[in-house]
Amino acid sequence: MKKYLDQHRAIMYLPEREGSFGITKYQNRYGWTDCYIGNKLLFSHRKTVYDLDGFPETLHSHTFYELDIYLQGNISYIADNKEFTPSRDDIVLFLPGSQHTARLIDDGVYERYVFYFSPELLDFLHVGYLDELFKDKKTGCYYIQNQRKAEFYYFLENLNRCLKSNDVASAALAMTSVTQILIIAAQHTAQNLESIGFIPQNVLDIKAYIDKNFFQLNTATQIAEHFFYSREYVSRLFKQHYNMNLSEYLVGCKIQYAKKLLENGSSVLYTCNTVGFKSMSAFINAFKENVKMTPAKYKKFIKQRF
Repeated sequence: MKKYLDQHRAIMYLPEREGSFGITKYQNRYGWTDCYIGNKLLFSHRKTVYDLDGFPETLHSHTFYELDIYLQGNISYIADNKEFTPSRDDIVLFLPGSQHTARLIDDGVYERYVFYFSPELLDFLHVGYLDELFKDKKTGCYYIQNQRKAEFYYFLENLNRCLKSNDVASAALAMTSVTQILIIAAQHTAQNLESIGFIPQNVLDIKAYIDKNFFQLNTATQIAEHFFYSREYVSRLFKQHYNMNLSEYLVGCKIQYAKKLLENGSSVLYTCNTVGFKSMSAFINAFKENVKMTPAKYKKFIKQRF
């Protein structure tokens, strides 16, 4: 969660913050408050009015768990080659490494509770405890079993109360409620089979082709020609499901792999050539646009962290 905080502090959070006794709150520029409980958990209640042209989320993945409690909004979720359309109070779970995005179907309010939590969150109990707790769960949409629903919302309300308090015990009590919420989510939910839809095969084929060949691809036209489609048609089709056009996704694949190379000690020049940018300036500009720092600064940032 520290990496997430470091990246968002600069570009997504307002300068003011509030914190005491293990709980730190940041005001997100989209209007909600992100509450960090300790250094391995983020919780927020997000209620935002979006329009189709301004919806910010695109296909992404991260190293932590994400658990969303869906409340309202004309929304679906894309994850692991499936589309999920939740009902109110459903839990949408994204496992670490799962590529996913929310997909806004129509203008309006989108409201949900969000938990981001590190796989090491409960390692004080036993190393790998959280992965063991969720071992039978897949990325997907779940409903809470009726006999545990009141209990689940009791702990959720208690968590909200704790976060409003400045008492020295608030963080510990908040973590107690979070632990109960996670146990219910892992052991007392069932997959909402009615929520599952499927992404068209031609869209999946396009994404798979980019995932496999992004090193040697540089334009959306190359991708379109491979499938004998027009560039405009392929871009429109891809964006309809993933909230981003082909060029954005292609560059994103290159940058994600570039980050891994830099984190493993590769030089900026080697990284630029390996991921297939035509020039160093194009690589630096794309990296800076996506990561908000140059490749050289990112290498330094990673070195300082470790």
